[in-house]
Amino acid sequence: MCPVPETPLSPAVLADDLAPVWKEAQALPRLHRAQPGSTSRLIAEGFERVEPVTAEILGHRSSWLERRLVIRSVELAKAGERGLRGRLAKAQAAITALNTLGRGRRRCADPRALREAVDPMLARYRGQGLRHVR
Repeated sequence: MCPVPETPLSPAVLADDLAPVWKEAQALPRLHRAQPGSTSRLIAEGFERVEPVTAEILGHRSSWLERRLVIRSVELAKAGERGLRGRLAKAQAAITALNTLGRGRRRCADPRALREAVDPMLARYRGQGLRHVR
């Protein structure tokens, strides 16, 4: 989930906005798009926050209420999940290939060296913290 656009917010403000969602104290209304044949399709879920803003414009102090929409696009989330699953599958294959036997290849006898070789692979596929290596 992120506000639209995400760029003006610091990660701390975004974490504050999302804290009620993670605690299940904030409901997430669902947004549907009408489809031909009187059906609808879920396209996003999110909520709106109203935040007071004050700025000085040409020497005059102005205050107003700004609407902040925090939404989660279903299609974008699915695409991100597909990408993550693909990267994790590639990382898993590369980690498995580290210690496979083959012509001219020996197994690594030192478990610590093997674990140290795994970290760069997880970093390469942006999977740090998502796989547990024993």
